[in-house]
Amino acid sequence: MKPENPFREGTLIWSIMEGDWEDLTVNQIAEVLDTTEQQISVYLSHIKKKTGYEVPFRRRQRNKCQKS
Repeated sequence: MKPENPFREGTLIWSIMEGDWEDLTVNQIAEVLDTTEQQISVYLSHIKKKTGYEVPFRRRQRNKCQKS
């Protein structure tokens, strides 16, 4: 269950916690919010640390042609 959003409404971190990102990768979220992948990753970590909530997003899948 998603906790109450403790961040100030309208901020980037608030938008990340409020948004529906299940079908998007970090890169795609960054494009939508006009920021960097690194900033999104930092905010995802901060949200998890502060609230315990893990924002759902699509993890990048390895290309099947790549070697492990």
